[in-house]
Amino acid sequence: MPNYTYCMEYLELLIYAYLDVKNPDMEKWETDPWDAVLKNQKLYGNGVAGGKGPLVCWFHVIKAFQDKGTELPVNIQFLVESMHYKNSQNLEDFITNNRQRLFPDISSTIVNDCEWMGVKYPCIFYGCIGILHFMLTVTKKENSTRANLPPYQQKWDKVQMLMHFWRLPSIFLDEILECNCDKQDFSTIKRHFVIKIVPRQVDYKTAELVQNFVKDTRKKLKIESKMECELISSSRPWVESVSSPQYIAAARATIQIYKMKPSLIREDRNIPIVSMLSKVMEKPVMLLPLPSMGANISEPNENISLKNYYEGTKLLAAYILQIAEMKNVK
Repeated sequence: MPNYTYCMEYLELLIYAYLDVKNPDMEKWETDPWDAVLKNQKLYGNGVAGGKGPLVCWFHVIKAFQDKGTELPVNIQFLVESMHYKNSQNLEDFITNNRQRLFPDISSTIVNDCEWMGVKYPCIFYGCIGILHFMLTVTKKENSTRANLPPYQQKWDKVQMLMHFWRLPSIFLDEILECNCDKQDFSTIKRHFVIKIVPRQVDYKTAELVQNFVKDTRKKLKIESKMECELISSSRPWVESVSSPQYIAAARATIQIYKMKPSLIREDRNIPIVSMLSKVMEKPVMLLPLPSMGANISEPNENISLKNYYEGTKLLAAYILQIAEMKNVK
């Protein structure tokens, strides 16, 4: 966790990044994933867009200030891990136990592990969903033929469907898991399902409501089979105020570099590291993407265009200058 420059009068930014990558499927890569390859004005390589690439962009910013002989107008601290793809094991405990010693003056955290929603228009993410992952197990009553899950049908119009997909709580059902052994034992069936939760929904309270609903539904429908609803994992939703100084500074920097206002996005996917940093740091977190759509972060042929690489580096420098002018951030 290197800390670059320190002045008590300056704001202190925490930059989160990671160095590890997924093991590549070599058959799906068109270039060597372990080497940075320039092809068609794009830089290809494992980690160039989501992990190591943005971190190097920050290093370019610092070096640019050094080369000009100009002091950085903010304090910058880096939090760099190598267990990102192992669910950031022990990182939350480490931060919690050392926050006052290592991060006492952090005003906000910046994460760059994302991409634009399109290829032409820059954006800033200010929120994401949380998830509750359950396993529903149904065990047949003795002397019955097999366990059954009750049918459920709900008619939706397109507007309702899109609202639930983008903004509102919703449920995703996985395939039913049955025995595929030679005996074809259908006494127990299982089904994974995920509840998408949104800001102002508390994860553990919502999980309790879901489990109680399953129990009440079993009684109401007089289902004789035994039903167990187990919470496998959960994460909190995350949302920030776009009127906060961090987001105002980022919007101004975007206009300065790209000559257009950024789209402000609430992501319809779970981003555990952002939710965790928001929780343990108790300071604003901003998700600021550098590559455009199609960067394939964490996927085969991960890439970032040279234009986005250069302009993204300028964006980070512009953000530093913009946020430094806003003295009331802390």
